[in-house]
Amino acid sequence: MAANLQVGDEIFSSACLHEPAAATEIYIRKPSLRGADIYNAKISYAALPKPDRRSELFVRVQVVEGHSGIEAIHLPCAAIRDYFFAANRRAPWQSQTSVYYPDVALRLRPSGRGYKATICGLVSVPG
Repeated sequence: MAANLQVGDEIFSSACLHEPAAATEIYIRKPSLRGADIYNAKISYAALPKPDRRSELFVRVQVVEGHSGIEAIHLPCAAIRDYFFAANRRAPWQSQTSVYYPDVALRLRPSGRGYKATICGLVSVPG
């Protein structure tokens, strides 16, 4: 989070500075940039996606043990998709490489307590 700090930003924290933890609630207000505030908090429950008034999907996430008065966060589904499923987070979604390879099949064989995957090669589907 320190890489996102600039002169003039306001920092609010619910923990003591001499006892940092990964789950510490931190809110960084950026007066110079509208809508660019940063909030780090522990979350628990995420509701199913719903459309907002612009018909874009969002997820409402519940904040756990928050002390700043923020009880829930609205996350755009596109932000979640780009964060968790993009190979290159700096490239737009349209130029991401696919994680699916439709011409390759995997063969699963029992191996000890699990399975061993081997690539079978190209699969031709009659069309």
